Amino acid sequence: MTTTATSSHHLSRLPRPRPWGTAGKLRAWQQGAMEKYIQEQPRDFLAVATPGAGKTTFALTLASWLLHHHVVQQVTVIAPTEHLKKQWAAAAARIGIKLDPDYSAGPLSKEYDGVALTYAGVGVRPMLHRNRCEQRKTLVILDEIHHAGDSKSWGEACLEAFEPATRRLALTGTPSAPTPTPSPSSRTRRATTASAAPPRTTPTATATPSATGSSGRSSSSPTAATCAGAPRPATRSPPASASR
Repeated sequence: MTTTATSSHHLSRLPRPRPWGTAGKLRAWQQGAMEKYIQEQPRDFLAVATPGAGKTTFALTLASWLLHHHVVQQVTVIAPTEHLKKQWAAAAARIGIKLDPDYSAGPLSKEYDGVALTYAGVGVRPMLHRNRCEQRKTLVILDEIHHAGDSKSWGEACLEAFEPATRRLALTGTPSAPTPTPSPSSRTRRATTASAAPPRTTPTATATPSATGSSGRSSSSPTAATCAGAPRPATRSPPASASR
């Protein structure tokens, strides 16, 4: 009896993981990425971080800042699955951003600040979401952007739907995953992993998340996270004969 009581007492003193995507304080890499974004104000930004590093917290913090400063008027989150779509809506609501996870068509209710969708959903009606981006200044958050390459139609739909978006934030833990079709992330410079980073010509921020990070997602072991800004698409270099 004494042993059980003592164990319960010690367990009650352990830190509890925060709800998914709602950390109270930014980690060093998140703060560094926010400062870089605010300083450069890029249209496109790619954040690469392993599970548990806090990609959701970073994205929602940035969304809140952009809404507060009237850089954008609405937020659209694209997630791989229905479950994650609803998780995003719940996490956003905790910091005062109301996303409709059940949106399908038509005008959005004024009570919402945006919508949460799936890649498959965008693939069904890309022009609907393009029109929404053209009508109001929009931040598009593409969670696990490598999934846009899971289907040719998904990647093409994302390119069509979100080309006119005011700001685009791509998140991934798998930047090198093979993709059979171009996705919005192909328009950004890819970040490198911290374990094999070249000389830092592109500013980066790194983190080492614990088993349960600020995002609430679990990670089996400490790993490195990297993020990098990508203000504009890469341009083609001129032919060799023209440069001589």
